[in-house]
Amino acid sequence: SVAYASYNNPEIAKLIANIVHELGQDGRVHFGNSLDNGHSVEKMEGLELEKGYSHRVFVNQPTGTASLTDFSELLVQSKLEKLSDIEKAIDQSKQKRFLIIADSFSDEFTQEIYERIKTNHEPARISAILVETPGFGDRKPEILEDISALTGARIIEFGEVSPKDFGKGISFSATESKSLLIAKGNVAGHVKKLKERLETEESEGNKDRLRKRIAQLTGGIAILKIGAPTEIGRRKIIEKAQDALNATKLALGREIVQGAGLAFQVKTSSKLLNEILDIPREVL
Repeated sequence: SVAYASYNNPEIAKLIANIVHELGQDGRVHFGNSLDNGHSVEKMEGLELEKGYSHRVFVNQPTGTASLTDFSELLVQSKLEKLSDIEKAIDQSKQKRFLIIADSFSDEFTQEIYERIKTNHEPARISAILVETPGFGDRKPEILEDISALTGARIIEFGEVSPKDFGKGISFSATESKSLLIAKGNVAGHVKKLKERLETEESEGNKDRLRKRIAQLTGGIAILKIGAPTEIGRRKIIEKAQDALNATKLALGREIVQGAGLAFQVKTSSKLLNEILDIPREVL
């Protein structure tokens, strides 16, 4: 089968080895779709958010996830009560796909957005996902700052929203509890400011939070794109490649024999994993 052939293909083994080498044991790796039957890796700027979609009505994938590509993003540092608060900006925008992150959403707002998604009136129809701001207390504004740097969106507190306030995203995928946001903004400039704050910060707690934010923004995210003739075949390949990736990270952390040029001294029942572990240490 296609899944079995790909699972035993050294091409995937090499891609996984390169990912682990570049990003390390704690590197963030996600799987995506290839445009053809081949496999590739793309490193992108992104953030993993500890919040998923606000309601199941936004699920738009057979896998039970909510996703968007090439979208506009709005950041609101308060609760959104009515769609009229932002509807003018949405209608003025040339974009029809929106990610809206706010402190919370009223039932009325959620229902109004859902009606715009499901309407048969083409000019009014949009694609949208609502996500509540991750974190608690003082952590929420910090997360909004980081998202703003990634997407270029302005953080709205009060007042009228305009199309200029929207940021831009490349891709977004959310489960009920977590989400992944990929975009390309001014992350380098934002990280520079965080590092400057770190140099003058006296509180150890604040220092630790700054270090974590810098690490998340600079670490990057690897997207391992898997291709196959069928969707079922692709899912099987991803499932087995995910197992191999997890096992490789575990081997990297626990099962390495000391000495340059030596291979991992681990053998498993997985041919793909064995191919990864047989790659010399200096390659990894």
